[in-house]
Amino acid sequence: MSKEMKELFPIDEELLKKLPNSWRDKALKEGKKEATKNIAKEMLSEGLPIEMIARVTKLDRLEIEALEKEFKD
Repeated sequence: MSKEMKELFPIDEELLKKLPNSWRDKALKEGKKEATKNIAKEMLSEGLPIEMIARVTKLDRLEIEALEKEFKD
């Protein structure tokens, strides 16, 4: 896990190691997705175009538009 991910989502690594692999994998996948969405929100706040955000984050354009709507509300 990258340093940035650990800072955004502090996780008890020992607890994760004790979880069954499928749960651990699911938790890590969900954590990465959430971190990616947070990065996309930051990019939106900086005024970057949706196309660029999609290219960089690999998020679907519709997901980014939904984040943008959340951000504006």
